[in-house]
Amino acid sequence: MKIKDFLLMILLLFSCHKKESSFYEIKSVNKDSSQIIWGNSIFKNSQNFENFVLDKDKIKTKWENENFIILQRGTGSEAWINLILPIKKNEKLFQTDQVLAFDSINNIIVRQNYNSEEYPFQLIKLNTFEKDSIRFKTKNCESVNIVNCIDKIDFNEKALIINWTTPNKFEKNGKTEIAVYSLEKLFKK
Repeated sequence: MKIKDFLLMILLLFSCHKKESSFYEIKSVNKDSSQIIWGNSIFKNSQNFENFVLDKDKIKTKWENENFIILQRGTGSEAWINLILPIKKNEKLFQTDQVLAFDSINNIIVRQNYNSEEYPFQLIKLNTFEKDSIRFKTKNCESVNIVNCIDKIDFNEKALIINWTTPNKFEKNGKTEIAVYSLEKLFKK
């Protein structure tokens, strides 16, 4: 086999496993609603939604991988809405709020849990919708909204890492702490 033929064969093999690029678009239906269309070159999903959520000028892509597109839309306050679009045929979008981080390897989001002061963060596996919550001591956060005390929140391959700060009105610099939560332990309850 000639080198030229060999290189052509390798090129063909790599082009067969080409990653599908995903997309979304928003189309107006009427004065009250719009349609969001998403998918890739193989399929398209669509769903109608109220115009407030699907405001083209206020919605943006926050995260994405080969399985999900996560859109974010501010509400004009410290809150925001997230639309999670599964890149799978005939799937519906999932709406939630306050998504703080996305683990693109394990398809897990962490969001603020308003319903519990003792467990203020909720993790959701997007493939199964399995949920777990994180116990977090908030007594040092002087803000009503715990998100204001988070310096950074992120995932590595096996853990959720929260860098949080406890600002103090009487000190120049607040105290910064790092909390690490094993994903394996969180979802084994």
